[in-house]
Amino acid sequence: VYTYRARAFNAAGDSPYSNEAASSPAAFADEPLTAGTTPVRAVHIGELRQTVDASRACAGLGTAAWTDSIAADVAIKAVHVQELRDNLRPARDRFGMPAVSYTDDPLTPGVLIKKVHVDELRQAVR
Repeated sequence: VYTYRARAFNAAGDSPYSNEAASSPAAFADEPLTAGTTPVRAVHIGELRQTVDASRACAGLGTAAWTDSIAADVAIKAVHVQELRDNLRPARDRFGMPAVSYTDDPLTPGVLIKKVHVDELRQAVR
């Protein structure tokens, strides 16, 4: 995760620095996901967990606590995606980044995890 801020220079003078922002150069498996073709898999959740933890570390926060480990045979559930959202939020807040508007927020048990849920999180960690 990289943090940055911008500052403009022009004839009228220098601007103050912008709020700090964060970005991740993460490369994700099966990117882009294709609706109806690419199923959401454990690898997608695992990659997002690593990136969320990196964002949290960069923001001076501890590693997130996850409900369970993600292995190839684990069914992806609403709790996995909701945890990612909940654990990313404090890091984004620390950097002064705007809140993310997620589809189906909050996710409730039994909700089918879709491509859009993974895509939104991938965008939020970049």
